[in-house]
Amino acid sequence: MTISLFSPAQRYFWLLLFHALLGWGSVYWPFLTTIWGFLAAIVGLVWIVTQKNDHHQVIIAGAYLTGSEVFLRMTGFPSHEFVKYVVIIYFVFGLFYNGFSKNALIYGVYLLLLVPGIIWATQVLDLTLNVRKSILFNMTGPVGLGVIAWYCYQKTISWARFQQVLMALSIPMVACLVYVAIYSPTVQEVVTGTNSNNMLSGGYGPNQVATLMGLTAFCFFAQWLLYSSNRWLWLINGGLFCYTIYRGLITFSRGGIYTALIVIAVLLVVTYRYLPTTKRFVLAFFAGLVGFCALAVWSYSSLQTAGMLDKRYANQDSLGREKSDLTTGRWELASEEINLFLENPFLGVGAAKGTQLRSERMGLQETVASHNECTRLLAEHGLFGLIDLVILLVIPMLVQRRNPANLFRWSCFLFWLLSVNHSAMRTFSPAFMYGLSVLILPIPTKNSDTKVDPLTS
Repeated sequence: MTISLFSPAQRYFWLLLFHALLGWGSVYWPFLTTIWGFLAAIVGLVWIVTQKNDHHQVIIAGAYLTGSEVFLRMTGFPSHEFVKYVVIIYFVFGLFYNGFSKNALIYGVYLLLLVPGIIWATQVLDLTLNVRKSILFNMTGPVGLGVIAWYCYQKTISWARFQQVLMALSIPMVACLVYVAIYSPTVQEVVTGTNSNNMLSGGYGPNQVATLMGLTAFCFFAQWLLYSSNRWLWLINGGLFCYTIYRGLITFSRGGIYTALIVIAVLLVVTYRYLPTTKRFVLAFFAGLVGFCALAVWSYSSLQTAGMLDKRYANQDSLGREKSDLTTGRWELASEEINLFLENPFLGVGAAKGTQLRSERMGLQETVASHNECTRLLAEHGLFGLIDLVILLVIPMLVQRRNPANLFRWSCFLFWLLSVNHSAMRTFSPAFMYGLSVLILPIPTKNSDTKVDPLTS
C-alpha cells in the first residue's frame, strides 16, 4: 500500500521517528532533552495564544507535556515539577479564552476546599523544612486536577480531536522507550530478584515509569482498536502497544501494568456495548488477538527474566517464598493516614504535614511520601478533603448520566482512581486523565469523518 507523503499516517510516522531519534540522542547528549522540554512548553503556549484556543489546543498541548513528564525527569531536566506548572498555566489560558459552564463551578468549590489545609500547613509545618516547597510539592497535583477538570467539564470534543489527545499523550513516550532501551543493561544482567528495578526504568523510579508506560500502552491500544485507518497504522500501533507492555513489565513495578490492563478491558467492554450486533464478532476476534499478543509478550518477558517476573506477580521473592505484604508497604502507609484523619477529622493535619507525622509515628528514619492520594487528602485536609473526594468520585458519574457519549470516560476515570491509589500524584497523568473523563465525546456516525491529521490545528 502506498502512502501519500502528506497523509496523516505518514505524518504520524515522522512524529514517531523524530521522538525515537530524540530518545536516542538524549542518551549521549542529555542537554537535548532540556532544550526540547522548554521549547515544547513555549511552542504550546504560543499555539494556544495565537489560535485563541479555538479547537481546545490546551488539551493537546497539555497532553503532550503530560506524556513527556517522566522522560524529562529521568534525563535530568532542571525542574522536577515543570510539567505540572506549565500545564496548569495552559488550562488557565483555556478558561480565559473559552470560559466554563456554571455547573463547572463545582470544581471551583473543590479548589476552595483545599485552601484551609494549605493555610493550616503554614502554621504547623516544621520550620526547618522549606515550607513553600513542601506545600507546592504536595498541592500542584490536586490543584492541577481541579483546574483541568474545571476547564474540561462537559466541553464537547470531536472524535478526531480526541485521537490527537491520545497521540499527544503517547508520542513523547516513544522517546522514553528508546532512551530506556539504550540506557538499560540487558535484562539478564540486572534481574536477580523480584523487587522493582530502576536499572530497567532508565535509572529512574520504576513506579512512575510503569505508570506512564501503562498510560502509553492504553493510548496505543485505543488507536489500534479505534483509529487505525489502514494496515500500516494498525501494525504500528499494535507493535508499539506490545513493546510498551514489555518495557512496563520488566520494570517489575506492577501498579502501572495492572492499571493499563483494567482500563483496556473497560474500553473493550464499553465499545462492545455500543457496537451493532453484526460487528461484535469482529471485536471479539480482536480481543482474542490482543489476548494472544499479551500472552506472547508475557512469555517472552518471563523467559528474559528467568521466571522472576512470574514470581513478582505471584507476590513471591526470588526463592519462591510468598511475601507478607502484597502492597509493598502501601497499605501500612494508607492505614496510618486514615488514623491521622480520625484523630484530626475537621482540618486534618495540614498540607504536607502528613508525611512528617506518618514517618515519626511509624519510626521511619527517612520521610516517605504518600502512595495514596485519597487517604492523603483525608489525613491532611480532614472534612474538606472528604468533601473533595466525594466531588471527584461523584461528578463523572453525573456527567455520564446526563451525557453518556464518551467511550473513554470510564477508562480515563479508572486510570485516575487506580493510579492515585498506588502512586498518588507523583506524575501529572492521573490529574490529566481525570479531566478527560468529564468531557463530552460524541460517538461518530457512519458518515462522520474519523480520520485526523496529527499536525493540523
